[in-house]
Amino acid sequence: MSGNYKKAKELAARPYVTMVYLHLTTDGKDYVFVAENPDIKGSKAQGLTMKEAQENLEEVRIDLIEHFLDHNLSVPDPMWVAVADALNKVDNRAGIEEIELTTEPENLDVLLMV
Repeated sequence: MSGNYKKAKELAARPYVTMVYLHLTTDGKDYVFVAENPDIKGSKAQGLTMKEAQENLEEVRIDLIEHFLDHNLSVPDPMWVAVADALNKVDNRAGIEEIELTTEPENLDVLLMV
């Protein structure tokens, strides 16, 4: 653990998109849950339950972000943050007030489907 762990944990708590799916094991007899954050290249974890896969992914996400910080690499923003920033740049040029987006879970689904 480096001196960047606390900052990495804070950044990892941002609302990254998480995909969870079942994956057939290499022996072809069982399935595992695989969770990944498509916004962060390489962030993928598995577990025997969906909850375990998501918990493992949280650890992977923190480790990857800590690595980015340790090596002065940029940390990817969650997809919806990047979309909001782009929309605000376009709208600001058009004289429209800044768009406010919520991080409330019930509203994120709609945003991410657009």
